[in-house]
Amino acid sequence: MKLNFNQIDIPFQVGQDVFIHQPLHYWGENRQLTVPHFSGVIQSIEVCFNPKSRFLKTESQAFTLLIDLIKYEILPHSHFNPFGQVQIFDFVESSKLFQSEAALLESTRTESSPYYPYYASKAVPV
Repeated sequence: MKLNFNQIDIPFQVGQDVFIHQPLHYWGENRQLTVPHFSGVIQSIEVCFNPKSRFLKTESQAFTLLIDLIKYEILPHSHFNPFGQVQIFDFVESSKLFQSEAALLESTRTESSPYYPYYASKAVPV
């Protein structure tokens, strides 16, 4: 029996700094705060197979296992680091990870940077 894997390109590497378009809850100012996105460094990358492609139920000479999900272990930067590493599950077709905050903000077109101090639960530039 021959197993084939669909070929994918992972645009990031372990040790790379990235910006993640996903809310992060963290503790600050003696209360829980949330930012719409955050930055961090990739600690590990794991590829995940589509469950439907993992079970071999028919007789055949070859099967294709479909990689459809990537799991990133990310250590958030600075005061956004809540309790250590964060797991980010990302589909192969679309990504929550960006190489820069400018690229992330360009793709969302609605959010501003959370990298300002929080006062009265609002982001206020200094």
